[in-house]
Amino acid sequence: MKRNVFADILNTAVFTTRFVLDLCSPILFVDHYQEDGAWSFSGIEDCEEKM
Repeated sequence: MKRNVFADILNTAVFTTRFVLDLCSPILFVDHYQEDGAWSFSGIEDCEEKM
């Protein structure tokens, strides 16, 4: 059995975009949501969409 070295549970939700996952876009922003412990990883394309 693996030992968890992080404070989060092993099945914590993680969200990202296809740019980061499939196109190897660099991760520029990381969010950790206190409400549910989920993580979000975003790249430059996410910033360009908001402008």
